[in-house]
Amino acid sequence: MANINVYQMINEFAARKGVGAFSLCDRKAVANQLRDRVAEPSKIFQGKSSLCGPASFLYVIAMNKPHVYVKYIIDLYEQGEAAIGNLRVKPGAACKNYKVEHMQEIDWIGLASLRDSTNSVFDYQTVDDQLAGITLPDHLQQWFIQSGYTQVYNRTNLIFDKNLYTLLQAHQKRQSGYVVCLLIGANLLSGEPKGNVPADHWVVLNSDIQIDGCPAISWLAQGAKVDDDETVHDKKIDFKVYTWGQADYPVNKNRKGITVSEFLDYFYGYVSARPS
Repeated sequence: MANINVYQMINEFAARKGVGAFSLCDRKAVANQLRDRVAEPSKIFQGKSSLCGPASFLYVIAMNKPHVYVKYIIDLYEQGEAAIGNLRVKPGAACKNYKVEHMQEIDWIGLASLRDSTNSVFDYQTVDDQLAGITLPDHLQQWFIQSGYTQVYNRTNLIFDKNLYTLLQAHQKRQSGYVVCLLIGANLLSGEPKGNVPADHWVVLNSDIQIDGCPAISWLAQGAKVDDDETVHDKKIDFKVYTWGQADYPVNKNRKGITVSEFLDYFYGYVSARPS
């Protein structure tokens, strides 16, 4: 029944006349894209922009509360501002008047608005605003808190890699019903060399973590001592994440046989939250 009401909201939005606050975005196109994302939230995709943080957050919202996501997009389009719980989003004029390129209109409206509204120094005006599009861990943490999630934990570091024990805790959080967003280096997924770029990409943990084909949770009993177990670090690791418009992107897609140690070189922690 909830989905029927959601599609009714979209149909009523599509039937209205005139342009809204995002005057360069076509109403019917946005409505069609809304239907696609209600049916498959992983279609939320930041394209060539650096909006992976908002994409991960709104993917979670669309998965858990599709009616909230739909109302958020419709309110932004019609009124130029919206709210998810106590999270108030009000993008600037340049964001609203941008002619969207390299991503779909709905994702610009949803993702760029959230990022632009949160920025206190840099405006987010085009997909090329890479610096202004970066989402810091405390921003993602606050989005979850303000939108009504509980027991929100931030276990990240922007410069130094996090350890296996932290990854196992993220795994445990997901198994306990939390949503878990991992902070990684994007080159891990693309297969490119790490280079000098530290933490630069948010993904959503979407499967159990497997180490050498076995559930990773079995190593958690060692506690922090697991970080001294070299035999574990040499084993292969495998799991799937939401990223780049896909719900089940394998972390080893472009790095066949990646080991725990190799993965940790790109791992900077997680933000987890329990749905209310």
